[in-house]
Amino acid sequence: MKKIAIFLSVIFISISLYLFIQKEDYYIPKPKAKIKIDLLSSDQNSFSDDMVLFKHSKPSSVIVNKDTYKIDYLTFDATINFKIKNFEDLNTEI
Repeated sequence: MKKIAIFLSVIFISISLYLFIQKEDYYIPKPKAKIKIDLLSSDQNSFSDDMVLFKHSKPSSVIVNKDTYKIDYLTFDATINFKIKNFEDLNTEI
């Protein structure tokens, strides 16, 4: 009877370890479709004022509010916001 109990406990421990130890394989399912995005044209507009100079694509628009700049891309329903800080000493680390 003791041998049967030991045998069953060894089998139970073996099955438990097999089920609970993580396996090396990590499955990532394939996407069902490719996402197609119409990219913007390579035509660019330059934007400049007394604080900043940059280029942005033509279908976008730039909105300026004091030291905050906002670039709107209506075709993608996206925006880029950034704020410019005045520097007194350019050798200061950011």
